[in-house]
Amino acid sequence: MRFSLRGGLAALLACLALSAAVRPALALTPSPMWKDQVIYQVVTDRFFNGNTANDAVEGNYAPADGYRTHGGDFAGLRQKLDYLQMLGVTALWISPVVINTGGEYHGYAAKDLYTIAPHMGTKAELQALVADCHARGMYVVIDVVCNHMGTLLTSTAPGYPAYNYPAGYPLSWRDTNNRYPGFFSDPSKFHNYGDVSNWSGTEQVLGAIFGLNDIKTEDASVQAELIAAYRQLIADTDCDGYRVDTVKHVDGGFWDAWCPGIHQWAAVQGKGDFLMFGEVFDGDAVAGPFTGTMGSASYRFDSMLWYGMYWTTNNVWGGNGAPQDIVNTYSGRTVFDPTVQDRLVTFLDNHDNARFQAAGVANQDQSRARAALAWLLTSDAIPCVYYGTEQEFDGGGDPWCREDMWDGQWNFGPSLGNNFKESHTLFRWTRTLIDARKRHEALRRGTITHLYAEAAAPGLYAFGRESETDSVVVAINSSNAPLTQTLVTLWPPGTVVGDALDPVVRDVVGAGGALTVALPARGARVYESLASRGSALAQSLDRLVVETTFPGHDQSLNDRRSKLRVVFDRAVDPATVASSAHFSPAVAGTWTVQGREAAFFPAAAWPSSQVVSWSFDTTLRALDGRRIGVAYDSRFRTNAYTTGITVPSGYSADRIARQNFGAPVSVVPAPWVGPDVMLVSDVSKDRIFTLTSGGDFGHWIGDSRWTKSYGFTRCSTGVSLATNGTALYRVDDRRYVTALSGVYNAASFGSIVHGAGAAWGRRTIVGEPAANRLSTLDASGLLQPFASSIHAPMGMTFGGGGQWGDLLYVCDPSLTASNGQLDGASRIAYVTSAGVVGTFAQDATLLKGAGSIAIDQSGKFNHDLFVADLFNERVLRITHGGAISIFATGFANLSGTQCLAFGPDGALYVADAGSGDSFTRASGLSAQGQVIRIVPDVAVADAAPSPRAGLELSPAMPNPSGGEVALRWTLPVAGHARVGVYDVSGRHVRTLADGALPAGVHERRWDGRDARGALAPAGLYFVRLEAAGERRTTRVVRLP
Repeated sequence: MRFSLRGGLAALLACLALSAAVRPALALTPSPMWKDQVIYQVVTDRFFNGNTANDAVEGNYAPADGYRTHGGDFAGLRQKLDYLQMLGVTALWISPVVINTGGEYHGYAAKDLYTIAPHMGTKAELQALVADCHARGMYVVIDVVCNHMGTLLTSTAPGYPAYNYPAGYPLSWRDTNNRYPGFFSDPSKFHNYGDVSNWSGTEQVLGAIFGLNDIKTEDASVQAELIAAYRQLIADTDCDGYRVDTVKHVDGGFWDAWCPGIHQWAAVQGKGDFLMFGEVFDGDAVAGPFTGTMGSASYRFDSMLWYGMYWTTNNVWGGNGAPQDIVNTYSGRTVFDPTVQDRLVTFLDNHDNARFQAAGVANQDQSRARAALAWLLTSDAIPCVYYGTEQEFDGGGDPWCREDMWDGQWNFGPSLGNNFKESHTLFRWTRTLIDARKRHEALRRGTITHLYAEAAAPGLYAFGRESETDSVVVAINSSNAPLTQTLVTLWPPGTVVGDALDPVVRDVVGAGGALTVALPARGARVYESLASRGSALAQSLDRLVVETTFPGHDQSLNDRRSKLRVVFDRAVDPATVASSAHFSPAVAGTWTVQGREAAFFPAAAWPSSQVVSWSFDTTLRALDGRRIGVAYDSRFRTNAYTTGITVPSGYSADRIARQNFGAPVSVVPAPWVGPDVMLVSDVSKDRIFTLTSGGDFGHWIGDSRWTKSYGFTRCSTGVSLATNGTALYRVDDRRYVTALSGVYNAASFGSIVHGAGAAWGRRTIVGEPAANRLSTLDASGLLQPFASSIHAPMGMTFGGGGQWGDLLYVCDPSLTASNGQLDGASRIAYVTSAGVVGTFAQDATLLKGAGSIAIDQSGKFNHDLFVADLFNERVLRITHGGAISIFATGFANLSGTQCLAFGPDGALYVADAGSGDSFTRASGLSAQGQVIRIVPDVAVADAAPSPRAGLELSPAMPNPSGGEVALRWTLPVAGHARVGVYDVSGRHVRTLADGALPAGVHERRWDGRDARGALAPAGLYFVRLEAAGERRTTRVVRLP
């Protein structure tokens, strides 16, 4: 145990005598190893409302008022233990539980220390909460107060409440019918000197804070009463620890009696390490003497909220502090008792301070939050996560930092709606870090060795954690630029290490234990030996996990005919999906499973204006036998809402990103990141984010060297390329960014794409509007001219085969009046792999502002081509035959050259930059960009799979071609079929088949000649199949 029975036999006998006075009604649970725990702090009233019947029982219920009761309770906490267990936290810190004066929601204004606050629930419900936690291997810490009670006493004497020591004031009851019961019904048990005005010295101990009645803790009878009351709370609830409020405002003599009185009694009852961490809202020099025997012969607190490290790390991870400041703060922890130094409670935010993501701290920058959480959950301390941090809450000071976690009336920004979203990228990041901590004894109990800390500016902080059986190296970059550094580790040369946070990373330790780390901006790695991944502990923690869903958690959906799509971290067992799934209200439909993905197809449209709740129970398992661990719960809404976007009848538009973007200008499918992931570039935040169709939004990369990440493409070599309009950057599979210096000879860049198909090989094509051309990027990083006569190359996309062939389609707008570089031909040009340029569609009015382009490959949109009109802020649709129509309007800013893309679900995604370029940090981060998802109300791809037998015409092969091409088609039944070749004007060129044919597959070849035997000129042609009253078309490009 962490303390000794001090004071000899007399103290022990006194302890045993007192223990007889308070006898637990419950069999008490032994204490855990606290260094192994991750604490999760909640404001009970704001976490979840599990029993609405107790909301107004104390008369203070006002759910839209941040200073009053909202309804969260013990029942709500019990209902959300699955959520906490999936996150991985192992200890729950709840608000003070006793009844308060005025029914205060927070618990810090006690009226009766022996009565549970009715708005939180009953004693039985609190006992059930603690028992449920213990059954899950979790522990409970209750917040308690010894410094003060409520506000029932006052004084009518002149001068009150100004501080008046030693004379004081006569105290009287505000309402003689409303007094503290029992022991504290005597006003002499309280200090009578008025309110604190000088927050140092004796005054802050003897005076009242915030008008709360200050207890006379130097009184021996008061000490005995508070010891008895808080022993009773342990006996009644079986809780495992206390967080103790306002420690420095109580005289030291009280803690000399109270701390041993609680510790020793709890130890006798079987809780040998009853954790008590105090709150000293001050520096380490002030907090240290309250720990162990640093300030007294009596053993006081065995832990402390580490405010000194809180201020340091908020400046390092949330500001511009140097990582060396963290090392210095660690070095200064010698002011704490030696038994306490390695188990101080660290935190990024809490109920008394603005959230880490708040304005003025991290400023809603998720990359900073990821780095900060990486430090918090690997550091040498007991980490504490404040509720909502994992959901990116960003409220300011009290009460703005006490948001409703559920869909209440005290929500704003990221906390709007229901926030139990297990697919949130920050939730998943936190869970991954906690999993790493659980797997590695070194991260929980090991010593810390500082390996590197940037001394004067943001940069690298690296440290080793080592126990007798385990070792890891943690490296975190606090700067907004990538870095590389060689560290000296304790691993022997040749040790193969990986990153516990990213399975892609593999490195080998060099001579002398050297390990070279390469970190992206604000990146983090937890290096572990690969051998440790196969440990029994690692295997026991492995479980099936839901990564993303569509619709996303609490997402509103106009598209009521959409399937429900679930992506797991591994292949799921089809035999368990349907039986483990549950819907409320009940919905009929069909589940299909393919690898990591499961999809539910409702038999009819989802019920309108409903919250549809759905879940998987714990019988769900993966093909490898791993189960989901705890039940997975989610929900979405089918209430119609307005996006401001107008689409044709038969289509729906939904706003995907729940938390507003700044100015998103590009959206690119990213299957190498995840099966449901797209990358969205936001030029206002200098970031590229991940985004799923379910609205899961997360940081991917950022870099201080670019200001506007306009274009992005993935190369076949496994690296990616990004452009900021004037330079190109290489992004490797570890998200490490390198500037390609060889391409700065270009004045400006438009879009960027990488070769698709054998005809294009591995060429990267870059648009150069200033040079009126397309160029290729060679292996040395130099640009080589490829195709000229395109004066304003903006958006580009490959045809992808099928109807559109293997051509590259390029937007060539004519916006000379607004941008002299955009002096194109108001057209969609096509380019062959040989660099030959032609015109697919041209319109001086409609295509004047053609900026971005995307082709439907899934068939949901009839395989048509879509163009963003940056002049009129709308989306155009172009058919195979070149017919142009206006498809969607109401956008604010479609200036991005990659603002259109078809996602992994076949939907059309549009990145609307909103107020766009007006969004600057100086303007107060006020832009309101968005990503819109558009789908047909009834789409072929969203119908439950069934055997398909129909008329099919396959893409021509090869295509493009300067010679013969093969055309293959399938007839479902025998009958007459006609296959013909036509030019872009619809003129007949050649008949390949015309007559009765049996059912099955047929093939004909076209040698490029017309009906007269002459070679057809180079260009675009259509092959049309007509049979059984239906028609199919594909495209062929004839090369010179």
